[in-house]
Amino acid sequence: MLTPMASLCVDSRTNLMQYIARVQKFPMLSQEEEVRLAKNWNQYKDISSAHKLITSHLNLVVKIAMKFKNYGLLLMDLVMEGNMGLMHAVKKFNPDLGFRFSTYAVWWIEASIKDFILKSWSFVKIGTTQAQRRLFFSLRKIKKRILQYTNRETLSNEEIKAISNELSVSEGDVLQMNYRLACKDQSLNDCIKIGDDSKRELQDMIPCNLVSQEVTYQNHEEKELKETILNNALASLNERARDIFVSRYLCENTQTLDELSAFASVSDVQLKEKYKDWLVYTASEDGEKVCYIVSYPKTKSEHYTTNRKPYVMVSYVDKKADEVSVTSGFQYDKEPVALNIDKKIKYTLPIIQGSFAWAEHTKIDQDLILKMKQGLSMVVNGKTKTVTIDDTYSLLGFQKAYQKMHDLCHTK
Repeated sequence: MLTPMASLCVDSRTNLMQYIARVQKFPMLSQEEEVRLAKNWNQYKDISSAHKLITSHLNLVVKIAMKFKNYGLLLMDLVMEGNMGLMHAVKKFNPDLGFRFSTYAVWWIEASIKDFILKSWSFVKIGTTQAQRRLFFSLRKIKKRILQYTNRETLSNEEIKAISNELSVSEGDVLQMNYRLACKDQSLNDCIKIGDDSKRELQDMIPCNLVSQEVTYQNHEEKELKETILNNALASLNERARDIFVSRYLCENTQTLDELSAFASVSDVQLKEKYKDWLVYTASEDGEKVCYIVSYPKTKSEHYTTNRKPYVMVSYVDKKADEVSVTSGFQYDKEPVALNIDKKIKYTLPIIQGSFAWAEHTKIDQDLILKMKQGLSMVVNGKTKTVTIDDTYSLLGFQKAYQKMHDLCHTK
């Protein structure tokens, strides 16, 4: 493996001019000497021959590195990278082809320097394609040639188009590369002058978009004040009025009296009482007073996407008979809807009309209501043409709501 000789190593303390003076002392080689030294390296891996071939061309590296001095990098760094390319050239050089070593080495030296420039220019990768690499190293020279006789510093649309045609790249690539060449990376620790005397780091001048502690505290205090006012207002209402307000305005799925009257085909709907998860309503239908209790599911089926809410309703018929009906908001299939109370007792509602289902006999309704009084929860299972729907209802408060319904309509 080829390595630079100790006498040619350059650290940060070495002056560039001293280095140039030292490399100029190495003699130039004739073509015959180049061929002999190259063959000694290729055939016998003679380190001294490779060393002499390298040192005689160090001046060439300096000359090539000078062409790239305007890219904002240390010239000595460019020279060192060029030396690495020179050593690669020695490894690959074939003296039997008849070319001078310098002609061959130029490509490796320039390639190594250019690759270093592309890697060091920005933290954001640049020159990822061959066309972009060509644009990066050619744009500055072409731009200087175009603008040298004008007072402008920017390119016109026609000039951008001409550059894109010359380098076989898009106009967008030219604009982007021109911007990146004009705006190099800047450290956030760079100091900028504030006023006459003071300086601050750039990172201290970047605004923070987070909410300040003062605003956060103010919002918290305002929220607590609103909650206190609302709780005091609710406490001043009776239980029925409070339940109506909460059901209509503070629940996640708010309910309106219009919605309740729509599904029952009644008017003048009035919420009388609420017992746990059951609501007691009275309404007027064709001039007659009707009473019913309604509950909405505690857990809805994952397939529930309709705007029509699922519910279970028990309607007052007369002193000895009541009617149970359920709906999921979907059009049921022909199969009966199943009701499971506490996962033990099962009933079926075989009469299907659209999205509603009823029991077949009054006796089933009576037995079902009796078990609902004794149960804690009920799962309604119904099938549509595509999915099975399972809604879970709470039976807490059902017995008291049922009794209240009878009290209201038995005296009508």
